[in-house]
Amino acid sequence: MGAGRYWFYGVGGSLNWRTKKFNVFGTLNYGDRQSYNTRELHRTTGGDQPMQFRQEVYQKNDFMNRSYKAGADYFVTDKQTVGVLVNGYSNAFWREAFSATDVANRGGATDSVLHTLVGANNRFSSTSYNLNYKLKADTLGTEFTVDADYAHFKNNINNSLADSMVTVHSGNISQRSNIQMQPYTYIDIYSIKADLVLPLSKTSKIEAGAKASFVAVDNYMRYDSLLNGVYVPVQSQYDQFQYHENVYAAYLIYKQQFKKTDFTLGMRAEQTVTDANSVSLKNRIKRNYLNWFPNFTADHKFTDNHKLSLAYSKRINRPGYGMLNPFIFFLDKYTFFRGNAYLTPEYTHNTELSYVFKNKYIASLAYAVTTDLFDEYLISNDKTQITISTNRNLGTQVNYSLNLTAPFQPTKWWSVNSNGSVYHTRYQIKDTTATFYTSQLSWNLNITNTFTLPADIKIELGGWYEAPTVYGIFQSKAMGVFGVVSKRRS
Repeated sequence: MGAGRYWFYGVGGSLNWRTKKFNVFGTLNYGDRQSYNTRELHRTTGGDQPMQFRQEVYQKNDFMNRSYKAGADYFVTDKQTVGVLVNGYSNAFWREAFSATDVANRGGATDSVLHTLVGANNRFSSTSYNLNYKLKADTLGTEFTVDADYAHFKNNINNSLADSMVTVHSGNISQRSNIQMQPYTYIDIYSIKADLVLPLSKTSKIEAGAKASFVAVDNYMRYDSLLNGVYVPVQSQYDQFQYHENVYAAYLIYKQQFKKTDFTLGMRAEQTVTDANSVSLKNRIKRNYLNWFPNFTADHKFTDNHKLSLAYSKRINRPGYGMLNPFIFFLDKYTFFRGNAYLTPEYTHNTELSYVFKNKYIASLAYAVTTDLFDEYLISNDKTQITISTNRNLGTQVNYSLNLTAPFQPTKWWSVNSNGSVYHTRYQIKDTTATFYTSQLSWNLNITNTFTLPADIKIELGGWYEAPTVYGIFQSKAMGVFGVVSKRRS
């Protein structure tokens, strides 16, 4: 339980029963968190009649979460286990955002103000099922596991937007509009995987596995507009978006131990087949591609107190299903959000050199390059003065960082966990007409103080701070958080 401007709390419980042949367990959690945020947005549009927009937003949020998990394991023999698991959640999110947007000619005084109220009632739930089998074949460490999973997710949203344009000098309302947006999303995910650990000797082993996953997403969008006091359908904005994604993957890892040095060398292959179909817009995009993802690590232990590690990996980050959905969501009459069905995955090559002292103090140097980076992008129409926020494959991101982790304990009742980073980020962003660059040297710090008091009471004082930095086309100001938490073990 805690409080800021608004209260928040969370409660939960767990149960576990175990015998020689069975293990049954379950958890149940419930929570409610209210919060708020404020934003101030400035933008200038060009064209024959350039305009300035200055928007102040106050948004109140209420998030209610209910989650559960239940499972059972049956020990067939000392070496074989069969298990089932069910987990899920049923959550709700409410949002009210009030905004006032001053509209002016460039360099001129405000001549009108757009007042907007956006409301959202979002209810989303998920249930997943897992069936698993594990075999410990021998005492050397040979293991074989199989997992079969199914998950169903649904999201029902009822959004509303009401706005009015008020002329500053006369106070007259020149424009008024009310719309409702009702998107529905249904997702089914099927997957099966098998993994094998095969020791070759006391100092070497092979790990291998394969996985197939099948995703089906169905989205519906309905728009209604207020006309003469009655909401009527806007058929031109109705849409159905379907997305299917099949991923077939396999990996092979070789691990070797020497006296003071450990090596790991691995390769993962993924074949991806996607089909994105906007039914109403009659726009269908199919893709089929194969990717290879190598990884390598080397750890050398000089003494018990000194260890050096070198690691490299290539990773893929696919766009979220919501990013691909081409539906339009209105923030106000001048600002829209729209998904992008043409988004492609981004790929990151990451190299890191780290030094560990006494198994707790860590210093690392990292270098990462991300290609086909996707992030938020703003598109402005000078004629309509409308700005559309979407996601786009922007280009390339290069990041250099120095990271430090230093836990320490000044007294028996006071412990401190601290970590910080100094990093330089550079973006090469490819627009439709030109290529431009943004970069920033920045830093962040995260510190948590834990005080252990009598009667098993613990108090945590902590917070984080991030200096100004860049994210794609955006420049962020410094920001930070400070919090106090009290705990008591019963």
